[in-house]
Amino acid sequence: MAEADLTTAAQQRRSEPPRLIHSIRGDLDWIAMRALEKDRTRRYETANDLALDVKRFLENEPVSARPPSRLYKFQKTVQRNKLLFLGISVIVVVLVISLIILLTLLAKERQARHRSQLVTPLLEDMLKGVGDSVAWGADIRIKLQDILDRATKRVRTELRDQPAVEAHLCGLIANLYLDIGKYDEAEKLDRIALTNEWKMYGRNSAEAAASLYHLGKTLWKKGDLRNAEEAHRKALSIRQRLFGTNHADVAASLCGLGSVYDNQWRQKEAEPLLRQALEIRRQLFPGNNLEVAESLQSLALLFQSEGRWPEAEATAREFVEMCRHIPGREDRVAAALEDLAVAAGFNGKRDVQEAAHKEAFAIKRQMLPEGHPYVVKSISNLGEILRLQGNLTEAHAVLKTAISIQRKLLGDDYPDTVSSLGSFGQVLESEGNLADAEVIYREALASWRRSGDHNPQSLWGWGQLCHVLVAQRKYREAEQLLAEVLTPAFVTNRACSDLLGRRLDLMGREGRWKEAAVDAATLMQFQPTDYYWSYNVATLLVMTHDRSAYEQLCRRIPAAFAETTNPYIAQRIAESCLLLPNSGADLQLVDRLATRAVTLGSGDGGGIGYFQACKALSEYREGSFPEAVEWAEKALKNSEVFARAKGCAVLAMAQWRLGLKDAARATLKLAQDISSNQAVDLGDGWINWLVARILLDEATELIADKSTPGAKSNNQH
Repeated sequence: MAEADLTTAAQQRRSEPPRLIHSIRGDLDWIAMRALEKDRTRRYETANDLALDVKRFLENEPVSARPPSRLYKFQKTVQRNKLLFLGISVIVVVLVISLIILLTLLAKERQARHRSQLVTPLLEDMLKGVGDSVAWGADIRIKLQDILDRATKRVRTELRDQPAVEAHLCGLIANLYLDIGKYDEAEKLDRIALTNEWKMYGRNSAEAAASLYHLGKTLWKKGDLRNAEEAHRKALSIRQRLFGTNHADVAASLCGLGSVYDNQWRQKEAEPLLRQALEIRRQLFPGNNLEVAESLQSLALLFQSEGRWPEAEATAREFVEMCRHIPGREDRVAAALEDLAVAAGFNGKRDVQEAAHKEAFAIKRQMLPEGHPYVVKSISNLGEILRLQGNLTEAHAVLKTAISIQRKLLGDDYPDTVSSLGSFGQVLESEGNLADAEVIYREALASWRRSGDHNPQSLWGWGQLCHVLVAQRKYREAEQLLAEVLTPAFVTNRACSDLLGRRLDLMGREGRWKEAAVDAATLMQFQPTDYYWSYNVATLLVMTHDRSAYEQLCRRIPAAFAETTNPYIAQRIAESCLLLPNSGADLQLVDRLATRAVTLGSGDGGGIGYFQACKALSEYREGSFPEAVEWAEKALKNSEVFARAKGCAVLAMAQWRLGLKDAARATLKLAQDISSNQAVDLGDGWINWLVARILLDEATELIADKSTPGAKSNNQH
């Protein structure tokens, strides 16, 4: 078509030539060419066929004049469903764009993860190096704290978008804060790590349990035993639910919770947990393994807490032997030897104690440079051994030197320094230098209290300071000190037992029987198998005239201690039930205890007088007055004043019952030196004074009676 004709045609159709050409190109070309085909077989057979093809074109369907390729059919489908395919196209575009964005983010995440994988081990190595030098000195520890503070700040600001890395590094730095005694900072980071684990993995995940376990360790060292117990309980529950019983993480949580119980003086609850942890670890890690060694150490410390020194020594020996066979862990061998030294010392094996300490010291000297704080700690341990051996002059010099070095290297508040102060205070106290001992104890207690009033170290410090105050007869100060720590809430906790016993002693010295009786009853509830509290309760119930409670006690305690092989226990339980006539106790069982005391204690020069006086009292209560006289006269030959006082009282009553009035009056007169009114301070032996006073009052009342008793045997005596 000529250009002029094309323009004219386009104008007639209100279009432009290029657009007109484009609009008729395609299906219309094919339709027109088929209609003009010279070959009849290839033309439309009828006009209707042509009309149908035009209709198909108008309806965007494939025309018969064009070859039906797949692409052509798809184009026609799209033209018929433009809205549908437009929507699909939009979705596809969005998906493609999203995929591109996602791939970009993943690439950035991989880069960040790669950087963190490179940086985190580097930080770990650096921070572990920091941990190795934590104990070098106060100046270094201050610098290390500054480093950790700055590291913490960067982790908290630069890794907020990487919670996993942040949690990991927070936990690592928290452990280092523990090493330098910064418990509050460690707890804060442990809690941040725990929060991240909760958000990422859930509250009942293995990761959350691991963070709870580490938080429990931090709180345990901090002395926050209640919250430490809660954290370890939660961690243990999650781990048992996820892993079952026979799993290393479960064993770790059992060991952690058991150690908390040990520090809470809940040894009966602690021991099964620690034994279960040890059994699991032995199964999982046969042979010599650090985790098994840790369980052995925890169990040895439990036995020390309970005063089960033979078991403590045996377990410490096993701990030592295992550590000897773990390559590269000479540090653990030294620690095990120090535990063995403590247990052997309490078992009276001074040679074993000294040998174990010397070997531990030699290992540290070989491993560490001269002047290293761990070496100095061994010097301090040597001072403690010398103290226990009674070499006070040498102990004084050694400990004073060790403290001087520790103050310079570690600072005044470092745990090793404060521990040495405690030992030095005991040396001063043993030397009779009570005023200086008080100063040292106050300094040590002030340091321990920074980690809480009720942690084991603080409780020991409270007790030692109270003891030295009482020894100086500073009763008001001692009472104020005990009132500060023995709060109503804490008195319900078994961990207060030692301090409560000290307050009981103070009340007894001052003759404050009712207050003493309350504390004694509480102690008997906390420690029902300790005979001494039963003895105190029985005596104080008599003094406070609580006959009903006294009889209930006497009916119960003889059977509880019937099989004892300790003459002192036998004597005191028997005596407890003989303070008043008709106590309700089984007198035959009581007499067997009294007999056991004099039999087993026959070679005990310090206790035999008390045993004989108790046997005399037993014979008197059963009405065997001649036998009572015989045993009482033996007690009078003893040098112990209270044993003689008890013997005098029983002898006077037995003589009176036998009709020997003048002899009875003369015997009673011998006891006048201890039958006076209560003194301001009854001394350490106030409980024996009290028993003697009870019996002397009974004898005085009997002999003042104008009636003449017969010698008839009965159970009213």
